[in-house]
Amino acid sequence: MVKPAGHSILVVPVSEDRIQCSIFWNAARIYGSVSLQHLTANWRVLEEFKAQDCRKHRIYMLQKV
Repeated sequence: MVKPAGHSILVVPVSEDRIQCSIFWNAARIYGSVSLQHLTANWRVLEEFKAQDCRKHRIYMLQKV
């Protein structure tokens, strides 16, 4: 649990076109823009970084609203 105005880091795989999302059985999820909006509801995205070791992962610095 994070208090209001608290911070968190989220690392998730994101689709290249940002629209299409998918689930591969129970192995992995790839988030599109709509599913990312649901995932980060009640959070303010402060920064977005591209992971250096993997093209598909994004790192988000979040602040609780």
